[in-house]
Amino acid sequence: MQFYDITADELRKMQTRKKEKEYLLVDVRQPQAYRQAHLPGAVPIPLQELPDRTDELPLDRDIVFYCRSGLSSRAAAVSIANKPEFQGKIMNLTGGILGWQGVLLPEVPRLHLFPPTDTQAESLLQAMSLERGAALVYGAMQKQFSGEDWAKPLHDLAAEEVAHARLLYRAMQQDQANVPDFDALYAQLPDDLIEGGFSRENIDTELARSGGNPCQTVFELAMAIEYAAYDLYRSLAQRFRQAAVAEVFLTIAQAEKAHLQRAAEALQACEATTTP
Repeated sequence: MQFYDITADELRKMQTRKKEKEYLLVDVRQPQAYRQAHLPGAVPIPLQELPDRTDELPLDRDIVFYCRSGLSSRAAAVSIANKPEFQGKIMNLTGGILGWQGVLLPEVPRLHLFPPTDTQAESLLQAMSLERGAALVYGAMQKQFSGEDWAKPLHDLAAEEVAHARLLYRAMQQDQANVPDFDALYAQLPDDLIEGGFSRENIDTELARSGGNPCQTVFELAMAIEYAAYDLYRSLAQRFRQAAVAEVFLTIAQAEKAHLQRAAEALQACEATTTP
């Protein structure tokens, strides 16, 4: 089996076209480099650890390796492509992270909110809490700007975050006995943190700085929240890859990708109306 080089543009198109359960993005740089910035949705497996961690790679999904420049990740791609048990397409991102002209994410909030010692039940509950925080933020922003036509997408975003919380709740019911009623549990969850580790205070501060263009600020914030959420759920799916809940996390990651597109379209509309 051979590996294939893929450019940054080709990777973006692939991510748009493929479902989240169809591929895995692997960062083979050192952990500190990954923590500083990584491609959304990527999981860290340093190159020197790859021979001992191949069991973390899916045998039936496409895998894209990347590093700083595309050289180390090519070695990773060659190594895995030579293993006949891998049935998916094995790819190397040419140019690495240096050639990626897009959003990069830090890992710090995810490390803080979802430490490796968390159980599946704890992760589901924490994720539900983040979904509640995001729903409340979108709802508050919609209320604040209710007289503006551009604020209409915020209603749908808020409703879909609640739907995600319900999906996580159903996974929780399958994982443990005597789970409280959804409404009772949801109402008592903390709401001060949002997907990706943002706080309500962060959001309020950014809105206060929006000046004369709150539309642009709102949807830039929405994109930041949704990018972080997408990254988070891809990571959780990989962490619990041997459990049924991985499918739930990938389903939500797929939805977060759709949210990103909606926020991007709304942002473009904002910018079009303010361009002289």
